[in-house]
Amino acid sequence: MSIETLWDDLQEATITLPIDIIEKAIKGFNKKTADLNKNLRFELRINPYQTSSQIISHSLYLNAPDLGGYSMLVLATSYNISDVYPCTLTSYLGAEKEIISCDSDTNFEEELVKLLDSMKSIVSKLLAQCPPMDLPF
Repeated sequence: MSIETLWDDLQEATITLPIDIIEKAIKGFNKKTADLNKNLRFELRINPYQTSSQIISHSLYLNAPDLGGYSMLVLATSYNISDVYPCTLTSYLGAEKEIISCDSDTNFEEELVKLLDSMKSIVSKLLAQCPPMDLPF
């Protein structure tokens, strides 16, 4: 190997990241609320202040702009850039945050589904309070 051939075998890793799984889940939700003509949306944010240069973290919020800018932190996830799994999924839905360790993308998706499913009552009540979106004519 020489300096000229050092990067010849470089390839992109094949892995399903937690952010990809979350984006898939919220895409369906945001489409459904738009179909219902309600301005209730999940928003995924990359946390700009990482605890380490090796850790990436994201936060998921449920926003209802037409309810006085209501925003609720739902969950956060963090993982090491070199070893994505296990990753941490932190739920902020209960009285106290719950930290869940996920050892694979499949396990992360299972835990995410459980967490989001537990929100259906909250979501239904927020939808009832959201006025219809203004439609452009």
